[in-house]
Amino acid sequence: MLARGQVNAATVVQESTAELVKNPRNALALRARSGAYYIINEPDQGKRDAEEVERLLASAGSAQEYEARCYARWRLGKPEPAVSDCTRAIELDPKFVWSYHNRGNAYNDKRDYVKALVDWNKAIELDSKFTPSYNNRGVYYTNTRDYDRAIADLSKAIEIDPRYGVAYNSRGNAYTYKGDYDRAIADHSKAIELDGRDSRAYNFRGLVYFYKRDYDRAIADYSKAIEIYPRFPAAYDNRGSAYYYKGQNDRALADYNQAIGIDPQWSWSYQNRGLVYYDRKDYDRAITNFDKAIELNPQLSGAYSARGLSYYYKGNIDQAIADYSKAIEIDPQGASPFYNNRGTAYYFRKDYQRAIADYTKAIELNPKYALAYSNRANAYQALGDTVSAASDRQKSETLKSGS
Repeated sequence: MLARGQVNAATVVQESTAELVKNPRNALALRARSGAYYIINEPDQGKRDAEEVERLLASAGSAQEYEARCYARWRLGKPEPAVSDCTRAIELDPKFVWSYHNRGNAYNDKRDYVKALVDWNKAIELDSKFTPSYNNRGVYYTNTRDYDRAIADLSKAIEIDPRYGVAYNSRGNAYTYKGDYDRAIADHSKAIELDGRDSRAYNFRGLVYFYKRDYDRAIADYSKAIEIYPRFPAAYDNRGSAYYYKGQNDRALADYNQAIGIDPQWSWSYQNRGLVYYDRKDYDRAITNFDKAIELNPQLSGAYSARGLSYYYKGNIDQAIADYSKAIEIDPQGASPFYNNRGTAYYFRKDYQRAIADYTKAIELNPKYALAYSNRANAYQALGDTVSAASDRQKSETLKSGS
């Protein structure tokens, strides 16, 4: 039932709870209920059950017990022992599909994506209708920007189970990042139709409206997600960003603070709170927040770039360049603004050749980047290349006018 998704989760909670009334030490019932709670986005309950599973299974024996402890440890942020437990479950029962699936999840958390993919592939090989692995493999492809392959996997999960709300949300996210916002909204709306209390679907649909710059609808969806699940840090963080882009920085700051209050490990809110302080020219407080975001998530390229801007305006050009370079290293495909910012730091130093090289790279990555053309024009002008400068200024003005 868990493998068939959200529509069955409430029944799993009901049946496992009935079993636990009779036998409170049934670790396998707790494992099932924990999984169901996470599916219906009640992670606090799910975590409590996972903690109890790990406590009860201090000495696992069967494949089912090792898998349950693997699952619990993965949920509790312990991927290394989770991998060990699922591996033992597989040794005891090489056809136990959940063991491969959850070992894949644990490998994914360890950023060992190749092994995660192998395990999800194996789960699908063992059970061609095992929707969780189609879903997770699809999410992996979305994260690697292989959107067509992601959509194919998630569509397969939906074909197997047309009431699998998780897969609609995951496919909606793939469509979002592919830029197909209408299909994304349709998928998240379908998830809401299947379960009107699916707070994640409201949050995800809000994100699509945010990308469409329809901030009022985005805020409405984020607010609904928060109404359903008041301890939803991502929804507070996302609503804060919508307020931020509406120019309502006090409301944005309040939401970022709320997200951090719920989950002090929520790196995105430190980054976003830092942006509010940056806008207020409170660079020291901004840097403190970017530092925390990077400490929690060293792969957060935007935090490095924003910290670089803060250092730039404080006059610490060396540190600014180091941060822009790190942002480029982390996200070379999305690095157009990072190259532009680093180019500006080189321009400030009168290192015009390096500035031009960076502005050129920014333009290669984003040929419609008007600011990079304008900045490169200034660098060409400083070198006395008035022809190239005039050409870039013309290109910048054309892009700004939309003609």
